[in-house]
Amino acid sequence: MVEAILLIQESTEMDETDYLLSTSANRQHLQEAIESLKNPDNYIYVDPAKL
Repeated sequence: MVEAILLIQESTEMDETDYLLSTSANRQHLQEAIESLKNPDNYIYVDPAKL
């Protein structure tokens, strides 16, 4: 026979997404980063063979 006691406590930690969106400056920075991803000219390509 196996007996187990589980103590379940709600997490008080902030979700990472909520944290990143918690300030207007963070939200603006993330929005700008997302917009820059839409332009492939902003990409940096790396040749693994040259590393």
